[in-house]
Order: sequence, then structure tokens, then C-alpha cells
Amino acid sequence: MLSDSYCVIENVLYAAVNGDLRWYDSQGRQWRNLKGLVGLPKIPNYGRSQVRLADYGGKLVVMWDDFIVPWHRGCETTFFCAEVALQRLNSFEIWGKVEWVDRLLTTFDDHYVVKVIAAAV
Repeated sequence: MLSDSYCVIENVLYAAVNGDLRWYDSQGRQWRNLKGLVGLPKIPNYGRSQVRLADYGGKLVVMWDDFIVPWHRGCETTFFCAEVALQRLNSFEIWGKVEWVDRLLTTFDDHYVVKVIAAAV
């Protein structure tokens, strides 16, 4: 797992793993998929695509990139971001509601997401 593909929100560890958003159930000692997420595009889990997570006031921010042409020949990279509200229904389920998702930028150079930081201004 990449060092920035996880974050902690209200004492729950969230991670982006193989294109899925998961949370760690510390009582059951296992990873569980975040349920809901209607409207969230498929997060790529191939090649050099990267996913970064951040806590944004108790909500999960997900930033990822997607590319069209293989990296070794140059690429068109598009960056996406989504804000997901979280709701814990019981000790075994956490649901995510996608509040917004958008394409942020498309570039024709070799770029990637280094870090996602939520800042209050």
C-alpha cells in the first residue's frame, strides 16, 4: 500500500486498495469495503495510476489519476477528485455518499499526484 493511499477519519483507517475504497474493522480485524459510493467512477488499479486519500472535515477526499496512452510512450493524464460523506450504520458497515466528483485537470506531460492535503482557510 502506498504511504498516501490511506487516511484516518474519526479513528477509522481508510485505504484505496486495488481500485476499491476500504476501511479497517479493528474489532473484526479485517478490511471491509466501503458501501454505497453511487456515482463514483471506477478508480483505476493498473499501471502507474495512483490514488490518494485525505480527511476533509470528517469526509473522505479521494484523488486519483487515469491515463490513456502507456506511460513509456508519453501519456494523457486526467486527474479526478471526489468528496465522500461517511456514515457508520453499525459495527460492520460504513456507507459512503458521493457528494461531488469532478475532473480537475488533463495534461499531456508526465505528471502524478504526490500528496493530498486538506487545508482550512
